[in-house]
Amino acid sequence: MAPALWGLKSLVWQKLKSSVFEDCKKEEEWKVMLLDDYTTKLLSLCCKMTDLLAEGITVCPDNLFNKIKSSCAKSIRRCKEINISFFPYESRVFTLNVPDAFYRCYSPTLAKTKDKDAVMQVMAEQIVTLCATLDENPGVRYKSGPSDKAYKLAELVEKNLENYYKTDEKSQIKAKTHSQLIIIDRGFDPVSTVLHELTFQAMAYDLLPIENDTYKQFAFEAKGRLTLESEEKLREIPKLFKEASSKRKAAEGKVSMSALTQLMKKMPLYRKEISRQVIHLNLAEDCMSKFKSNIERLCKAEQDLALGTDVEGQKVKDSMRVLLPVLLNKSHESYDKIRAILLYIFSTNGSTHILTPKRLLDEVKSLSKPKDMVYIKDE
Repeated sequence: MAPALWGLKSLVWQKLKSSVFEDCKKEEEWKVMLLDDYTTKLLSLCCKMTDLLAEGITVCPDNLFNKIKSSCAKSIRRCKEINISFFPYESRVFTLNVPDAFYRCYSPTLAKTKDKDAVMQVMAEQIVTLCATLDENPGVRYKSGPSDKAYKLAELVEKNLENYYKTDEKSQIKAKTHSQLIIIDRGFDPVSTVLHELTFQAMAYDLLPIENDTYKQFAFEAKGRLTLESEEKLREIPKLFKEASSKRKAAEGKVSMSALTQLMKKMPLYRKEISRQVIHLNLAEDCMSKFKSNIERLCKAEQDLALGTDVEGQKVKDSMRVLLPVLLNKSHESYDKIRAILLYIFSTNGSTHILTPKRLLDEVKSLSKPKDMVYIKDE
């Protein structure tokens, strides 16, 4: 499904505005909002405090807040349900915020319980709220395979879509739109989850200590949420300088108070934007520092394991010869070694053959004799 041109976050904000804020908006009247944790996170993802101020929403003083708490039931005039049960994380990325879904769907200890069906139902309902926000009634497709997870979720989504569009606000059955919703489970591509991806956003989150979308390693403190939505951000700096320079030259060639005034008004905007882009340059430099020192060599081994061929296109005859140097390299972190082991398992179609620690050391000293390796199968 293609999101709206202005992005999923803006679309959610517009729906909240039209459904909630504009419905009770009055001139020269300020309002306060009482939010639970879920709604607070939803709003923080799709709007800023200035957006709320523009809608006539302000911070409530403690004495007024206590007064509202004591008589809240008497003050409620209407209740409204908004069908948004997902978090718009980026303009084209959303999350259902069900962190234990993988365990609840795939754990063998829960195979005979109803827990898997329950979490599937919840996720299906959340996906339907996404479709409703996009005003879509898509055709639902799924990847068939040994696991029935994709089929089960697709079936539930289709059923919930049918029920929703029979009972939506307009009370009209919405015909199927041209969009397609494709549901696949992680088994469709396990390799990409453990590879070191070399795009900017993926590298930053993989290699740097970013917590809650905030990187705190700069010489200065960068406040606010750091969003890495596009590779284009690094290319915007020369454009900003060029635009500012052209406007300055135009103003100099045509000396007028109005032209100079307009330029001065825009200079703070340029400074703010350039400052924001410098943060991305710092991130890129820190990523490349980590990459050049250690990750570059690791990526070569990962690619050989993932593709089954080396950089010259020659088939990797023994994946263990690729894995061993990674496991014995003291500069690689344990986390990266585990990822390499997983790639080895994937490359051998699920084999769990490993070397004993002593034999592992011996074989590193004599990698020229791969045929003598002894493997122990982990039963």
